[in-house]
Order: sequence, then C-alpha cells, then structure tokens
Amino acid sequence: MKILFLLLGFLWITANTFGQIPDNGEVGGGWEPDFEMEEEVDVLAGELPPETVDDSHGRFWGEVRYGHRIDSHPAQASASNLKEIRLQYENARELLGIDTRMRVDGTFDGVLDSARLDIRELAIKIPTPPWMTANIGRQIIKWGTGDLIFVNDLFPKDYVSLYIGRDVEYMKRPSDAMELNLYSRFGNLDIVYSPRFTPYTVPTGERLSYFSPIKKDIVGERDILPIEERDKIFRDDVLAVRYTNKLGNTELALYGSDGYWPMPNGFDTGEQTTFYPRLRSYGAGLRGTAFHGIWSTELAYYDSLQDPGGDDPNIPNSQIRGFIGYERELIKNLDLGVQYYTEHRQDQSAYERALSGANAEPREYRMWTSRLTHKLRKQMLTLSLFSFYSPTQDDYYLRINVSYKPSDDWTLYAGSNHFGGNRRNTDFAQYQQNSNIFMGIRRYW
Repeated sequence: MKILFLLLGFLWITANTFGQIPDNGEVGGGWEPDFEMEEEVDVLAGELPPETVDDSHGRFWGEVRYGHRIDSHPAQASASNLKEIRLQYENARELLGIDTRMRVDGTFDGVLDSARLDIRELAIKIPTPPWMTANIGRQIIKWGTGDLIFVNDLFPKDYVSLYIGRDVEYMKRPSDAMELNLYSRFGNLDIVYSPRFTPYTVPTGERLSYFSPIKKDIVGERDILPIEERDKIFRDDVLAVRYTNKLGNTELALYGSDGYWPMPNGFDTGEQTTFYPRLRSYGAGLRGTAFHGIWSTELAYYDSLQDPGGDDPNIPNSQIRGFIGYERELIKNLDLGVQYYTEHRQDQSAYERALSGANAEPREYRMWTSRLTHKLRKQMLTLSLFSFYSPTQDDYYLRINVSYKPSDDWTLYAGSNHFGGNRRNTDFAQYQQNSNIFMGIRRYW
C-alpha cells in the first residue's frame, strides 16, 4: 500500500505542481532542499563530523577511542564500555553519469571482541529533471530542527553510541531507502520510502545495563532484552513525507509518517518479549530569528494504531509531543541553547483503569535541555556541555565533550557521560551505573 501511495502521490504532484520551476531559477521561495540550519543542530557544537569529500579520490580517517565506567556494576563484567579502532573511507564521484557516494567503516571492537564492516552510506543520485532529485540506497536522512530532541524525525538513531562516547555523528543510523525531493514555487516536498523498518538502537544489556520490564530490576549482559524484530522487506516498511516552505523570514515544515514506534516499547505478555507497535504521526515545525538568536518549535501527534482506545497498558497510548527552543551567542565564541520538551498522553483515564491505578505514569512528561559551547585558542579547542533534566521523573543526563584540533590532520577528544536520578526505572536514572569517561584520537588523510 505504501508503494502505491508513493507512486500515486508522485504522479499527482508532478502533474499538478512540479511541471516547471520559476523563471528566476529559485524553488520554494528561495528554499534549498533542506532546512538551512540542519547541519548546525544535527550535531553537538564542538563535535562536528569531517567535512564533505571534495575530490574523486575520497578520504580516510582512523580513530582510536576508549571509554571506562566510573562505577562498577555486577550486571556488566567489563569495566570498559568502549574500546574501538575505527577506519573510515569516504568517497563521492560520478560514474557513468550517475552521482554516487560511499562511506564505509571498518571497526575492531575490543568490548565485544569482534571485527565488523559497516556501510554507513552507499547511494546513487539518479539523473532527473531540474525540479527533482532522487537518491536510492543506504543513506543518513536528517529532518527536524531539534538539538538532540527528535519529534518529527523518526529516522533511525543510535543512543548506545551517544551514551558510550562515540562521536555524536554516530547517533544517526543509516536507512535503506528511496528519497525523492520535489521543488517548486509552491514549496518543496520530500518523500522517503524504506522497504524495511530500521529501529533506534537502545541499551539492551549487551554493552550497557538497563531496567528490565520483565525482571523489574537493573540487568546487563546476562539478561539481553528480548525484542521481536520487524525486518520483513515490503511488509515492515515505512513511508515519511515532508513539505517545506518559507513564510517571510520564518521556515515552515509539515510532516507525516506511517510506520512503527522507533523504540521497543510494546510488550507481549505471552511471549515475554518487547516489540515495535504500529505508529502513524502528523506534525509541523517552525524556525526563525529573534533577539539576535534562533528559535525553533515542533509539534506532532503520535497515533498509536494498535492501541486506539488507550486501554492496553502494554502498548503506548497516542501522544502529543512538542518542543520549543532558542539559541544565541552570548559573547564571542560562547554559545547557549535551551529547549523545553513535553509529551502529553491521550486517553489517560483508560490507561489508569487498565493498570487499576498501579504504577501509572503521569499524563504529562516534561524535560529541559541546555547546550553551552565555548571555543578557545583560535577555535582549535572546543568545550561543550549538553544537559537533559526531567522535572517529571527527576532524573538527568550530562554529556561533556572536549575536542582539540592542533592541525587539519589531527583531532583529540575527551569527555564523559553522567546519568542520575532517584528512581531506577526512569529514562536516565536506569543508566546510572553506565556513567563513563572517554577519550580518543583521530587522524585524517
């Protein structure tokens, strides 16, 4: 059904709207294919990924990273949660008139005692009319305006990488997808179809301990979270759509998706396994400037298709999610960003009745984030602090990162991840025993 919808929508839009681009050569009121600011908010300040490949020969970098737990825990045998040697090759070139891009990682993982080859990107850009681009293959897709908050961006993420001290670029997981970008004077339309669902990577005990919904306790490598995978091609597929335009100096985006909850927050009491329930979402986002800074906001409705009445305690209720954020330079080379995030559960009374009042969570979840970034020594040294704090659950997560770039070829890293809270089953407090320090060095060629 999603393929049929995709093809019909593409044909209708092409015939009615995208038959030509404006005479002045602009599309969507001067819009580029993506939000102008996405590269800024996609990563923590001071933890920027390497520059785009600028020649047909590609480029290499090699990296060594090590992370060590601050406190030991019987659930994890190893005191280290990060011991990696990583080599990456990146290339973008034209082959037979078709633009291609590739990014491949070879990694030796000392924690899991394994070696692997990860294809981060392997995609082609198909020749199209000037009002359209089409990318097919493995690619990292970035939507939305949040800084480490994702409301309308449901593309794959990797929270384990963030929590153990890998470069923040690895929080974004690739998707095997077809992406169409259509440009016109009426705005731009992006359509992404993934024939197979790719979930978020979250702690399941293999490397980080977590609170088990089955054992009701903190567990680790001896109690890997059982997850029923959704990996059937064309059956477990995902469709996402985004419309973007500009209203004066304000950027507007409308979103829609049909797929699955990205975290395994459904629970099968019979099989004693978690799973990814069906989800359909609708949302919008705005971004503009005010008081010498940049503000942004997003809102989304999450329609939980397998629990429409909200009376199944083992499947998330439908929700309204949103955030508002603001960032600006306080003084030269010192930036501050803050965000307020909230979730509002629908059908709360049905949810509480299903639990008979036992262990029911509040209707609303609230969280604040802040990001402080200071650049020193002609911007070769970057200090950054990113914090999450939830007054609802009274827990927190702090990420500290220091990077030093003595030359274009070398970068040194150090930092820490700290988790805390009063209840061991809340979002961040469950990871208290995973608090760690990390360090690394990277060499570019």
